[in-house]
Amino acid sequence: MDYSQEHNGTALLVVNAFEEAHKEGARGTLLAWVSQQRYAFKLAPDVIIDISDYMDRKIEIQLLHASQANKNWPERWRATALFWGKWSFNCKGEYGEAFKTLRIGKLF
Repeated sequence: MDYSQEHNGTALLVVNAFEEAHKEGARGTLLAWVSQQRYAFKLAPDVIIDISDYMDRKIEIQLLHASQANKNWPERWRATALFWGKWSFNCKGEYGEAFKTLRIGKLF
């Protein structure tokens, strides 16, 4: 979880939907996005995906949202992705996106 009520509410809805889908026979893995702040609070990622080929497009898309159009944020997003890319032994690219695998019935 993080400091945004919207993010936390959405996360709970997704977990509930995922659990209901599993009851109906759906299978898959639910990954929660991990920020550097979460990592500092002991939510260590167990999956880091190489996003090097998509980093510029990710920033471009995020900036389409007025709430995300802070002029300093693209550098912050890039620095965070660089942190995860360098931190991971599995991520072979420069930029990484960090996730934590969630288990059914247990949220963080």
